[in-house]
Amino acid sequence: MRYFLLFVCIFLPISVLGAQITVSPSSDSLGTGEVGIAHVSLYTEGAMVNAIEGVVEVPSSLSVVEIRFAQSIVPYWIEPPHQSAPGVISFAGMLPGGYQNGIVEKSSEGNLFTIVLMGEEVGEGVFTITPSTVAYLNDGEGTPLALEKKGAHITVTDAGSGVGVSVNADTEPPELFDLDLLDGSFVGQKEKVVVFSAIDKDSGIAGYEIARSIIWLPEFLRSYKEVTSPAPMEPGDVFGIVWVRAQDHYHNYTTARITPSGIFGYIPSMLFVILICVLLYRIILRKKAIMNT
Repeated sequence: MRYFLLFVCIFLPISVLGAQITVSPSSDSLGTGEVGIAHVSLYTEGAMVNAIEGVVEVPSSLSVVEIRFAQSIVPYWIEPPHQSAPGVISFAGMLPGGYQNGIVEKSSEGNLFTIVLMGEEVGEGVFTITPSTVAYLNDGEGTPLALEKKGAHITVTDAGSGVGVSVNADTEPPELFDLDLLDGSFVGQKEKVVVFSAIDKDSGIAGYEIARSIIWLPEFLRSYKEVTSPAPMEPGDVFGIVWVRAQDHYHNYTTARITPSGIFGYIPSMLFVILICVLLYRIILRKKAIMNT
């Protein structure tokens, strides 16, 4: 038996499937104007990883409509998947405690994110995973895990090929997020800055808006304007409320706010109560004037 095992080990070929990151489009062809999807997945072959980062390049014959990661294996994104340039998707995420697959179910793959695509021009192209894409082992030293990078070919045909897919609209707002105040010197500003970052796992964050008021206001009365993080604070913000609204590509939004600290925290509410009292008083006076008339 010992000699038989030695013979097997030396002379018979052994196939070992290594860890992979793959791009898997829903179809290898797509018509112009049609929508398709492509899954970007990680296969660790039993290795335990706790971080991954990289870049996926989309063929120029396609446009990126959305990037979704609702069922991603990555619970914490340092850099959520986004277009850092047209057709270039960058990402970096952490998997605290580690993640592994491919031990019991050899076909098991972990979804990182899903790209929603549209056919733009007729032609052939290749999804490319760049050499900078790497996963790190959960070994306390951050050892890089060798990854086989498997892109995919896709052909864009004339409109009406009928291979497009239906993508459900995003009806969920972005996740709750926090606003942090930092000294502006860290980013070259004289005043303090407010820092924020929201996550929307379906259609992604389309942008942020900021509103300010010396009194508390309901949503429909706030005056918002576009902003990016970090946003400089204004001198009057110490006495009022600052709202930051994160909006996804389907116009769902989530709002976070900063209220004054200490004794200043009572000012917006007091002014709001005073305003309501003044309005009620004016209404009463007007009713009396009408009655007297």
